[in-house]
Amino acid sequence: MNIYMNAPKLKPNMLEKLSPFPYRRLGRAEYMVSPICFGSLRLTPENEMYKESLRTAFATGINFIDSSGSYGDGASELLIGEVIHEKISSGEIQRDQVVISTKIGTLQGRVFLDAMKREQLGHPFPGIIKLSDQMAHCISPDYLEFQITTSLRRLNLDYVDFVFLQAPEMILTHGKSKQDMLAALKKAFEHLEVEVMKGRIRYYGIASSALLKKDIASDFINLSDVYEVAKAIRPNHHFAAAQIPFNLFETYALTEKNHKGRSVFEVAKELDLAVVTCRPLTSHHRDKLHHFITFPERDEAATKGKLHQNLLELIELEKEMMSKLTAYPSLNWGHFLRDHLESICDLWKWTNYIQRHMRPKTMEQLSFLPQDMYWDIWKNKYIQKLNLVTRLVTETLESISNLRTNQISLYLEEKNMCFAESKKLSNKVTQMYLSFTEIDSIIMGLGSPEFVKDLQDIKSIPQQNEMMPVLTDVKMRF
Repeated sequence: MNIYMNAPKLKPNMLEKLSPFPYRRLGRAEYMVSPICFGSLRLTPENEMYKESLRTAFATGINFIDSSGSYGDGASELLIGEVIHEKISSGEIQRDQVVISTKIGTLQGRVFLDAMKREQLGHPFPGIIKLSDQMAHCISPDYLEFQITTSLRRLNLDYVDFVFLQAPEMILTHGKSKQDMLAALKKAFEHLEVEVMKGRIRYYGIASSALLKKDIASDFINLSDVYEVAKAIRPNHHFAAAQIPFNLFETYALTEKNHKGRSVFEVAKELDLAVVTCRPLTSHHRDKLHHFITFPERDEAATKGKLHQNLLELIELEKEMMSKLTAYPSLNWGHFLRDHLESICDLWKWTNYIQRHMRPKTMEQLSFLPQDMYWDIWKNKYIQKLNLVTRLVTETLESISNLRTNQISLYLEEKNMCFAESKKLSNKVTQMYLSFTEIDSIIMGLGSPEFVKDLQDIKSIPQQNEMMPVLTDVKMRF
């Protein structure tokens, strides 16, 4: 028997009184949620700052939290579970005052390795699609059951409110037809309806940018078709939401009439499906990645001077190693950066390169060095100097990014004076997004308490009809 089937819907609660923005109805699920959703992509439980961010989010009325079993190899869910347990135990919040969603479909990190071991042992997850040597995709019932169990354990919860299936279009991009994809979704939805009956989830949806593509694209997904799959399973199904990108330049959910002459926003409203948007502060536009974030202002000349000096010192450390350890693989990040510094111009690519390549490769190379006091001291010096150099390169790129940020910020103020009340571009664009009534909640990465507090500076939400021409103009201008 499902003890949650007839549970009361989430109603406005004491957390809404703390919110600067009115709560919004989350589609046919009828939950009332904050229009800002706490995004947890980069959270890790060992970082106290992230925990304080979530505590601050609750204190400012944010009651909707988005996660995924693939974020930080599960670390995001662990952090959320820890803070929610803390708040419930203290009596500061109740479980039915918050909405927790998680995403399932992408396998990476430890989950990917475990799945590959299962395959080697002869009992793989059915329907698994290997995307690379580090990532796979799967929405089969067996995997959904496994991942829901894992997520609930990490979150330390009896149930989650939403499960979003990630990127079902991956089925299309790997040789399958749209009928194959819809058949896979049917099996997944049937299982998720069982999970609702068990009380382990309340509702489910899909998270997919393929909903925004041209309808002639081979990997386009029609939201109405997905809805019909759920409706065929049972009339009172629990398919209730779509998660899609929407930002200053990527406005396809509003402007692309790819659903038989209607936009995704229009179809979702017609079907009473919740719309949760993601990627509000980064945008792919004109073959570039743009950031709508205002970084701290710095003395550019002083930063470049420090970078030059510390880069020379890093190179000297590398020369010392090369002269003493000719038989060992050389660490040469200083030499590499000196030769390629002028070509490093994209902040997003740079930070990804540090996280995914430079740091892992550095730790691997350092592990080959002799284990004695001399080289232990050298390692510490090298790590500190490399970290300082990478930080100074990052600060230089942030200053460059601010030039474009300031241009966009001033342009918005010229278009509408409502934007003048916010100092940071991130708040200005958030003001704009909040004006669109089709959006029920916006997932924002809130990795520090300051990011959460920044939102309190938004004093008003403009009228949607005023924002439409601004949205068109700014995209054409930049």
